[in-house]
Amino acid sequence: MGLTIQEITEKGSMSELKYIGKPARRVDALEKVLGTAKYVADYRLPEMLYARALRSDVPHARIVRLGVTPALEVPGVQAAITSDDFFEHGRFGFPVSDQYMLAHEKVRYVGEAIAAVAADTPEAALAGTKAIICELEPLLALFDVDKALEPDAPQVGPDRPDGEHPNYLEHHYVRHGDSLSALAECPVVVDQRYSVSPQEQAYLETEGALAVPTAEGGVTVYASNQSPFINQGNLAKVLNLPLERVRVIQPPVGGSFGGKDDLNYQSSAQAAALALKTGRPVRMTFTREESMIASYKRDGMRMHVRLGADRDGALRACKFDGTLDSGAYASQSPFTAWRASIHAMGAYRYDACDVDITCVYTNNGYAGAMRGFGNIEACLAVEQAIDEMAEALGMDPIDFRLKNCLRVGDETPHGQTLDESVGLAECLEAVREMSDWDQKRVEYAQQTSTEKRRGIGVTGFFHGTSLGAEGADYAGSTIEVEDDYSITLTSGLTDYGTGSRTVYTLIAAEELRVHPERVQMLRPDTDTALESGPTVASRATMLGGNAVRTATRNLVQMLDAAAANLLACDTAQLRRDDEDYVGPSGETAAWEAAAWEAAAWEAW
Repeated sequence: MGLTIQEITEKGSMSELKYIGKPARRVDALEKVLGTAKYVADYRLPEMLYARALRSDVPHARIVRLGVTPALEVPGVQAAITSDDFFEHGRFGFPVSDQYMLAHEKVRYVGEAIAAVAADTPEAALAGTKAIICELEPLLALFDVDKALEPDAPQVGPDRPDGEHPNYLEHHYVRHGDSLSALAECPVVVDQRYSVSPQEQAYLETEGALAVPTAEGGVTVYASNQSPFINQGNLAKVLNLPLERVRVIQPPVGGSFGGKDDLNYQSSAQAAALALKTGRPVRMTFTREESMIASYKRDGMRMHVRLGADRDGALRACKFDGTLDSGAYASQSPFTAWRASIHAMGAYRYDACDVDITCVYTNNGYAGAMRGFGNIEACLAVEQAIDEMAEALGMDPIDFRLKNCLRVGDETPHGQTLDESVGLAECLEAVREMSDWDQKRVEYAQQTSTEKRRGIGVTGFFHGTSLGAEGADYAGSTIEVEDDYSITLTSGLTDYGTGSRTVYTLIAAEELRVHPERVQMLRPDTDTALESGPTVASRATMLGGNAVRTATRNLVQMLDAAAANLLACDTAQLRRDDEDYVGPSGETAAWEAAAWEAAAWEAW
């Protein structure tokens, strides 16, 4: 006969679940396989214009003269804009407001957008950008992070009222004991420097936005961004519009890895300003070359790691110093540096450890979010140092990690007691067995070839999920039973290839005990979904999924009460047979009947 409602709620093991953890088809699989999914570049509207930006070909310069009138004389060009076409020159950015929707007074990196045009054809738009008069006075450029804070370094960052160097952006640190004194007492010390270069996300779909002016003087923007509500807020600000007159809809997104949480706000604003100026839809999509030049990257970072240990292999101290290259603008670098500072000493125990991560401005292309958000860079350095320490001690790398890794009951250098599952030791043991680690270590050590040799390695890793450490985290979801008994589900968090729309669908179906095919998971839309913060930090399933579960459980309470009324019993006596409700005497009520009854109660 199935589980009782209470059993479903309280037990919830994978074997007792009907949809979660079982094979399922992605809700967007068919449209992607058939090629019917419409991305921004697939949109075509009557009288739609095509937008293109003029981009800087120098890394640092003052804008001496900028004239768009010649662009308007190019056949097919309908409008052209500069930073003067935005409220307060289009300044935006969080947590540091240092960027502009189009460059204002200066350009700070190769690829920065200076002006934009809208034309009847892509060819006319390109010709329009080439006709713009743009005189740039070259300035000294800064590319080396180690020189960014020197007194005579070229100024890239904005003036600072606190006396700090203008190229200084942010500093994050961790202090636990006296690492330098501890290092001085350690018989074995590893002292190494590492660096990582900027990295391109290289998502399949380049950046794009389509802006459509509305009858009341507002604008609707279709953008392949990660966070529609952030985009909406930026647009309302720089266009000087009430928030309710700006709508952002997220169509399918062809990949992101963090890279569509910034630059698409600029392309959205440029397309929207041109749409409002012309009264016509405007679409801006990037070529691959534009995307590579203009988009932000995973940050480059230089790191100095010092580890100290006793001769028995017990780690004693860690001193980690990193300089993060934010490039021309802050973007997400302050958050990236914060995350890096949390993970910099790895998942290990120390008597003392100090971490310092400093963000600086340079004229390199600016840095922002990419998968891992600061942890990858720091992890590369500390894990390399851990391997080198194991070698210096003559210990097996897995044995060394097992001796020093965090376990249940340990306290991290940040003051968090790990009182729940800490699976690193178990994971390392499983890796050792599944990889045949011990045998391969012996076998590979005996190789003599100077041309090609095999090796085997291991690394430990832990990662913070969601934004809880930065403050209160949140997400919202709505669920509604339609007149045809289908179910409409919304979330303010986006799915840019991760499958979260499928996850939300399955969670709702599981809680309601209905077939997933009943559930229609809408795409994020600032007019229909609840603001839920950015879609970053692997928070979509944790936060968004729990929001869906909470919303669905509220609906379940109403449906259970309605079914109990139909079957003249208490809700605790209800059972489910597929979708139908079953009463204590075996009588049934269809799920649709319970939904109709609940709706009738609401109407009363």
